[in-house]
Amino acid sequence: MKPDTLYLDIAAETGWCHGNPENYTAGTVMFESDKNGLYHQRFQKFYGWLGEHRPLRVVAEAAFTRWPATAQALYGFHAILGLYCIQNRIELITVPNKKWKKVVVGNGNANKEKIQKFLHKKYGIVEFNNNIADAICLMLYDEHQTKEQP
Repeated sequence: MKPDTLYLDIAAETGWCHGNPENYTAGTVMFESDKNGLYHQRFQKFYGWLGEHRPLRVVAEAAFTRWPATAQALYGFHAILGLYCIQNRIELITVPNKKWKKVVVGNGNANKEKIQKFLHKKYGIVEFNNNIADAICLMLYDEHQTKEQP
């Protein structure tokens, strides 16, 4: 794990985590569109929020959805994240959800309940928000990957 890394589970309610397993902050944030439902305002808010956090590195769950209605927003947020990282020379790592679930939880198909039980049993973390739990798991995945590197 490297310092100043922001871990993101991008969704309608984005889960985020910053720090390391012994000392981290986490939360959720929603980027609302205006009353006309225009996406560009959501994307502008997301871009500004990234600027407030000023990460040196970002690890995010890779974009994937089975729901066409959410695809525009999800892939749009990922495009904005990629643009922000390129413009600011920030390392961006995207991890498919099955991959981090397999490494961290031991089951690439783990559902939200299993993830929460795992966090509580292994780390004593009681997190009721699924998006924050996923962001914390991305942090644990990154820690595991760092330990695996020589």
